[in-house]
Amino acid sequence: MSRWRLHRGGVVNIWQYTEQTFDFSGGRAIFQGTNGSGKSRTLELLLPLCLDGDLRQLGSKGFDTVSIRRLMLDDYDGGPNRIGYAWIELIREAADHSGNEYLTCGLGVKASKTSQAITDSWRFVTPMRVGTELQLAGPERVPHGPAQLRDLIGADCMFEEPAFRAKIAETVYGVPSARYGDLLHLQRTLRNPDVGLKVLEGQLEQILSDALPPLDQTMVEQLATSFDDLESIRENIVRLSSADSALSTFLKTYSDYAFGGLRSAAERLESAEKSVTKLQREQSKLTQELDVTRMERAAAEQALVDMETGEQQAEETIAALKELPAFRDLQDLKTRENLVAEKRSSAVAALETAHRQRAQEDASVDNVLRLLRRLAEDLSAADALSDPLRENLRLAGWTPTSAPDVPQVPAAEASGRPR
Repeated sequence: MSRWRLHRGGVVNIWQYTEQTFDFSGGRAIFQGTNGSGKSRTLELLLPLCLDGDLRQLGSKGFDTVSIRRLMLDDYDGGPNRIGYAWIELIREAADHSGNEYLTCGLGVKASKTSQAITDSWRFVTPMRVGTELQLAGPERVPHGPAQLRDLIGADCMFEEPAFRAKIAETVYGVPSARYGDLLHLQRTLRNPDVGLKVLEGQLEQILSDALPPLDQTMVEQLATSFDDLESIRENIVRLSSADSALSTFLKTYSDYAFGGLRSAAERLESAEKSVTKLQREQSKLTQELDVTRMERAAAEQALVDMETGEQQAEETIAALKELPAFRDLQDLKTRENLVAEKRSSAVAALETAHRQRAQEDASVDNVLRLLRRLAEDLSAADALSDPLRENLRLAGWTPTSAPDVPQVPAAEASGRPR
């Protein structure tokens, strides 16, 4: 992946700039003008301010040589507050060679004319480009405040000063935040306008020494302690040399034992490898059997699917048959057969009842016939007695008027059941 290069920069409503954009061709720019025209001031508003966000080291000659408060409020006759922006745009080729990537770094400043002080400042890092996706000023060219900028680029692109410096160190330079501070110190030293005069005066060595980062006090103390411990280190070396000789003798004896143990381990390893080979063959056989079983299972599952399909088709055929008129007629026939069976059962029950009643009537008729036979017999006996009686009456001079008619029972009726 290529490194980041300067591409553009700009100042919005700071010092004598209303809104100005600078193009850096290939990462370089030349500011030409007479002394006092503002070349150094413009550079100070862009670099390294937009890469470290430290408003206290704005000047190129060192700490607090230029005041951002004066740049914001001197000769300013606007409203009670003034908001300004300084930004730079970096460019590099994308990792997949699909185009260029952009990174905009900058900060915003708010100054109060009433209190004559800087009341707020904020920093941002975003892939959005000023002038295209991002506008730092509104329709009336009034710069946005921090809340409006946060809505435009997102809260995750807004940073405090330490977090802003750490973000630039990681994204642009790929170094830790502490090392990035050393790089800024070197940059401020070498960009001092008087550095050329000091080189001519033979102070190059001093310049380079000043540009180097100061040594860590902890490291210096550790080195001093190490010098004090040199004698003890020498004694430790002698003691360690003796220990090394004794250890070499021990290792010579121990190596033979280790080789014997290694040989035994090798034999066990060979036996284990043979066992593994045997198990692998068994595994291969079982794998083949498993493949066959899976094929049989697949065939069985397919057969089951076919049977289920056939069953479903049969059910559909049955359902279609049930919708035919013949099936409905068959249902009506079954219903009628059930009705006939019910009527037949009722008729059989009535017939049995009639048979019982007829048996009772036959028994009654038999009783009547039996009584009639007895009556006939009694009448016959009376008739046999009446003839002598009439004769005796006639002899006695009394003539009977007429004898009553005796009913006669037919022979068929007297002999049995009437037909």
